Amino acid sequence: MRFCTPIAILVALVALALPASAAAGARQIALFQDDALLVERGAGVRDSTLDEIRSLGADMIKVQVRWDYAAPSGRRKPAGFDGRDPAGYPGFGVYADLLDAAKSRGLQVMFTLSPPAPSWATRGKRGQYENVTGVSSREFGRFA
Repeated sequence: MRFCTPIAILVALVALALPASAAAGARQIALFQDDALLVERGAGVRDSTLDEIRSLGADMIKVQVRWDYAAPSGRRKPAGFDGRDPAGYPGFGVYADLLDAAKSRGLQVMFTLSPPAPSWATRGKRGQYENVTGVSSREFGRFA
């Protein structure tokens, strides 16, 4: 019996040293984010990136909707602009196209709102934090 005890201890130590297997739960998702490839580099890069994401087994992409990218530019708010109307945002088209392309590949999309703000929606000083300080909460609420 003395011989079995050291062997049992050795087997237990080897078992503890081996990596445990991992399995995703039924409610877990694989998420991917790369705004440069999905939004900023054009439809060709976007589509090949989405294909690669899908082939890697991801379920969802996360994309930051930059307010200043989607909104009209300029230091002054455009006359007649209504921030609650998505049609007034010239930059929303790229996000709508991305949504369609992702959905056609069976990917879910999580959009998050992101600074910086358009110049006309801030009263912040020019410089390092321009368009991220002094942001109009009313205008941001309309954007949201």
